[in-house]
Amino acid sequence: MNLTDLVNNIAEFGEWNHAEKITFFAWFLHSQRRLDRINPVDIRNCYAELHLEQPTNIGPYLVSMESRKPKLALKDSRGYYLVAQVRNDYERRFAPTTVDSNPKTEQVLSHSVVERTRGYLEIVIQQANGSYEHNWFDSSSVMIRKFVEIMIIEVYEAHHKASDIKDRNGDFFMLGDLVSTVLKETSWNLQRETKRVLPEIKSLGDRSAHNRRYIAKKADVDRVIPGLRVLADDLLHLANLK
Repeated sequence: MNLTDLVNNIAEFGEWNHAEKITFFAWFLHSQRRLDRINPVDIRNCYAELHLEQPTNIGPYLVSMESRKPKLALKDSRGYYLVAQVRNDYERRFAPTTVDSNPKTEQVLSHSVVERTRGYLEIVIQQANGSYEHNWFDSSSVMIRKFVEIMIIEVYEAHHKASDIKDRNGDFFMLGDLVSTVLKETSWNLQRETKRVLPEIKSLGDRSAHNRRYIAKKADVDRVIPGLRVLADDLLHLANLK
């Protein structure tokens, strides 16, 4: 991230005094510009890049950072550098974060199961896998619940029976009624594992989404994962997506 974008994300930056800005610039130059040592010219270039009014003399600010107790910076023959504690603190507070949207693991459901079906199904499973990977088990539970809800609707739409799962206002049923309805539909010969796991996924997702005292654990999600794999194949087949 460039300096302008980084500063634009710091709401209070305009209220900082020169000492605070110079410390921040020193960290930025270390962290984002990969400079080992900082000098007054480097700091002036940061002010100029942001079109900010500069102090008359940068040198005394750097001297103060080195002479104060505890020290903010140290100095050697090549220039100034922030002490490790200050650098680490600024890194935690201001370093831009980058998160790979593609999970490294597929512990909930393999992406290949939903690949080239519906784009939104791929994204839902991506989020379920990513949440699980980061130990966000409530989030993973809710995405699994959403996947099942979408899949039931896909099945009914594929068979031109969407009206069977809509209320008098033309809105699709909530998941509880969707599950009840699909379980009563005997002509589709759902797998035994699918029938078993449907209510479990519904209950897990409901608790994670709506129960303020409930926090899902890994074991809670793990209990539905084997059945989810069978359910996915079952419903994707019935929806003519596989």
